[in-house]
Amino acid sequence: MTMQRCEEMLIQNPPCVPTFLVCGIVCRARRTRLVVDWHNFAYTLFGMKRGDASATTRMLKWYERTQGKMWGDAHVCVTKAMGNFLEKEWKIEGARVVEDRAAERFREAARESTTPLEFWRSEPARSALEASPVARSEDALDRFLRGTHENMTKNKPRFIVSSTSWTPDEDFGVLLDAAVAYDARKRAKDDHASKSYPDIVIIITGQGPQKTMYEKKINELALEHVAFRTVWLDAADYPRALANAHLGVSLHTSSSGLDLPMKIVDMLGASLPVAAMRYDVIGELVQEGVNGVLFADATELAAMFAKLLRGDERLTLRALKHGAAKWGEQTWDDHWKRCALPVFADAA
Repeated sequence: MTMQRCEEMLIQNPPCVPTFLVCGIVCRARRTRLVVDWHNFAYTLFGMKRGDASATTRMLKWYERTQGKMWGDAHVCVTKAMGNFLEKEWKIEGARVVEDRAAERFREAARESTTPLEFWRSEPARSALEASPVARSEDALDRFLRGTHENMTKNKPRFIVSSTSWTPDEDFGVLLDAAVAYDARKRAKDDHASKSYPDIVIIITGQGPQKTMYEKKINELALEHVAFRTVWLDAADYPRALANAHLGVSLHTSSSGLDLPMKIVDMLGASLPVAAMRYDVIGELVQEGVNGVLFADATELAAMFAKLLRGDERLTLRALKHGAAKWGEQTWDDHWKRCALPVFADAA
């Protein structure tokens, strides 16, 4: 059996072991041009587990730098900061920035969005909520779905969605602490504005190693005005969940400080404004006051909830939603043709 020789091969990094070496050798032997798509750095992810100073991490960094430079004929990356790093620190020149963009189905979900109540009452979304290990009878979400919540028409509960792979690079303790702080503010008798704060529902989607740990912590919280659900949604319902929410939350901080979370790309693609954890390059994606807001800790996040979700701040949230929709107008297919295709056309 023989395989037709391809003109070019595109590989994504990470992973780089043994990808760089194996694909590099094969491409040279078959006279194929190798294009490396830098999404992050493998050594920084490994360093989160073993430590940045470990011998294995330092060896992996050397391998990733030298082999990427040796075998890559062309390079693309996801942020301007990453392109600058590759050029200045690793002497890999000419990396073209190709930002991640959402698939067309997220824009379609935004166009077809209805209301959070209608979406989460429908199947299979409602079954996902009921199966959640943190579901509670008679909490704000349960009452809202059954139509017995005290605010079914005015100042209705606001829906927040966050997605995660439940890994150590996202500290969901920040979200839990923000929920506790918001709940305390809503219950405060001496805060005259507390009555204008809506109940909030926080939906967390995804699977991962720390999921059970955080579900246990959520079940230990004594909350009156905040309801949590952890769910798993299929590829068809996930965009709809984003499009029918009021605010998205990202706790991603990046192992390298140079990549951007795909979850925010999906949220903006579904016209959902985002509250994102602040770190060096996040401004390349989330423009504060335009398509989202940034926070540094639980206190700031709770303040964002109080500011953005109350009824008299509808115009602010609507403006952020407009900014998110504007960003999401360009899909992955559009962006690929404009920014990535020239990398391959240059070789033609």
